[in-house]
Amino acid sequence: MRLWPVFFVCLFLLACDEAPKGVLIQLAGAKDVESSTLRGMDTLQYKLYVRYPAREQIQQVRNQLEKSGWKALPYIYLFPKNPSSIVQDWTFFNDPPRDPEWVIYEWTADWVDKDGNLLTYTFRYHDSIKKYQGSTFIVGPSQNEMIVTALYTPAGLAKHKQAMLNGEK
Repeated sequence: MRLWPVFFVCLFLLACDEAPKGVLIQLAGAKDVESSTLRGMDTLQYKLYVRYPAREQIQQVRNQLEKSGWKALPYIYLFPKNPSSIVQDWTFFNDPPRDPEWVIYEWTADWVDKDGNLLTYTFRYHDSIKKYQGSTFIVGPSQNEMIVTALYTPAGLAKHKQAMLNGEK
């Protein structure tokens, strides 16, 4: 019974591990910037007005992380059987899956540092499903508004989440 306080202190310290400076990257032109800490993870989210597929902006993030020692993963950390956008580039899907209102174009990838901390970047465009219900349409988002989300997860929490999602204890 005396181990419970130790467990909670360790959990608190794990949740207080802040993102290192410079890994939650706010690109030039960012609008409606929001940052927060949620369940031990630091987040940064903002809008960027740039044409799809935003190759220059994505490469800028990749270069900065690489220079800081972060290693890009070819798979999604929490779901290792799924390839990341490092491998497959942009994907798209209906949202919600049943009776969709949107087609989401998404580029997402994970990076890890030498200590096992996890960094996830997601770039998204939203397009009305109505556009795709006509007899002809141009594939690709109609809008230049892209939502950028960066999420930093400390190593211990990342490993715990991966184990839980993959049926490990």
